[in-house]
Amino acid sequence: RLVAEMGDGHFRPPLGPQQLAALKCASKVALLRPGDLFLCSGGVAHATISASEELTVTGYESLVTLHPRHVTQLLETGSCCGPGALDRGVMESEELRELRQGVLRQLQTLLQEEGAAVAAA
Repeated sequence: RLVAEMGDGHFRPPLGPQQLAALKCASKVALLRPGDLFLCSGGVAHATISASEELTVTGYESLVTLHPRHVTQLLETGSCCGPGALDRGVMESEELRELRQGVLRQLQTLLQEEGAAVAAA
């Protein structure tokens, strides 16, 4: 709902009523200081805000663990219907296809390495 309402909105002070209402819906709000490290799942809506006069740098890298809930979320990325479906803010279908192929190659390599290690033991 908030993705549809807010789009790619930026939260800059002073926050408006719509932005404050969106923050009140957040499942977690954390205040970060320079030097803090944070991790956001690439599969759920998230936002970071720099509220410091010092230089801050944010890097973005998607992380999906092998926890069943995370794998399910990854597999539902790009869904056209259902609870995980989004009209915007999702990867292009070709990029998503390439991502899935890359994940599959990595999993195959891990399984082959694990099988070789078990066979050698």
